Amino acid sequence: STASSTAASTTAAASTAEPSTTTTTTTTTTTTTTTSDTSNLPKSGTVELLVENITYSGHSLHWSPTQSCLYLADIWGLKHVRFAVVPPPTTTPAPSTTESTTSASSPASVSSVSSSPDEPETTPAFRTGESSSASSSSADSSSTLPVLTTPSTTTTSAPPSPYDIREFRIPSSYLFRLMDTPYDLSYPFVLPVNDLDNVYKGDVAMAIGSTVVITSFDTTDAENLNQTVNKDKFLTLKRGGKDILPFHVMSSAWVDPLGRMITGSYDIRPLLNKLPKSTMCMWDRVLECYTDSVDTLEVCHPSGVSFSPDNSTMYISDSSLKTLSLYSYDIGIGRSGELIKSISMGSLLTADSDTATPAGLATDENGHIWMGVAGGQSGKVIEVNPESEEVISEIEMPEADIVDIAFGGDSLDLLYVLTKTSLYQISEIGIVGVKVPDFELVIYD
Repeated sequence: STASSTAASTTAAASTAEPSTTTTTTTTTTTTTTTSDTSNLPKSGTVELLVENITYSGHSLHWSPTQSCLYLADIWGLKHVRFAVVPPPTTTPAPSTTESTTSASSPASVSSVSSSPDEPETTPAFRTGESSSASSSSADSSSTLPVLTTPSTTTTSAPPSPYDIREFRIPSSYLFRLMDTPYDLSYPFVLPVNDLDNVYKGDVAMAIGSTVVITSFDTTDAENLNQTVNKDKFLTLKRGGKDILPFHVMSSAWVDPLGRMITGSYDIRPLLNKLPKSTMCMWDRVLECYTDSVDTLEVCHPSGVSFSPDNSTMYISDSSLKTLSLYSYDIGIGRSGELIKSISMGSLLTADSDTATPAGLATDENGHIWMGVAGGQSGKVIEVNPESEEVISEIEMPEADIVDIAFGGDSLDLLYVLTKTSLYQISEIGIVGVKVPDFELVIYD
């Protein structure tokens, strides 16, 4: 399928190109595995480019099962993005007639005119293992419209966008009330919020620098695509924060099966060797960081967190150490345990193992881990059996700079992939992801 749309142009200081939506279909190949367990059979999928230039420097991705939308953080583009698919309009078919009678007392006669819009532009298909892409075809569409036989004027309008894309920014000066020269801060993550006690007055948690504020996107005004909040309103927002090390920025954010938020930090300097000094936090349904709950995690640059279907194991990927680590996890109190094992990218991948970097994690219904892999000639998404440490499937992506992945859709049967600037969707994989809840908040005294 081919889709096109135009997202609203940005107005912030860090402006990006106007997002354009296109679709490209990808046939993927997978690794060969011989097994009697059907869950260990290689899988393939259809890769579609949903939106180009949706971010300047994409950083995190999260699907909200309650709001049925995606939230994206643009860390250096200095904005948060809400992405939702617009439901197709419901139409009532015109009544059909089998005969028409013309008389002097009848209104002007009506004839049927076939109107064929221009054939939409097709984008080349990306196929694994091919040096060039084949073109996908799109059939002409036509509609029959009743028009008066009297002279009329035909007007052509652009089709409505299939997506609702909204951006949100908070002026950095709001966070530096005592400084004459405030500076820009990073936008590391945005998460949907489930306000259980209805006291936080917002449905998203936005990180600006190391501060987390609770606010909301306006989804009622179709024209309000570039949003902000005035200073008086900002001062009333609930917020929390955690001091992090110099030269560090906050990582993406993740949610455990009971709605607790987990965050980290990482050093942005291009050091040759980095120590595992990430400031890991557990936000246990309140806007306060608890480091003791995750003090067993030895992480340098956390790039993905997910959990086993039975909630007993935490999976965490590290972009600097290039590892996938498994820790025991106590879901009852929200506390990480001992390291079970650590799997290197070199042991998982033979090709591009030197440049392959883990970027995003998600768990499926079979207990397998889906991991975004950046670097190399092209990016990919791989399926890993954490018990056997075997790569079950590999799905090639058109872009190498993958930053995060998430299962989504009403049935959790879609896998969304965020690169530095683009948003993709992988469908027809044949598996369902484990539900990740929104960040849950309660009254805290």
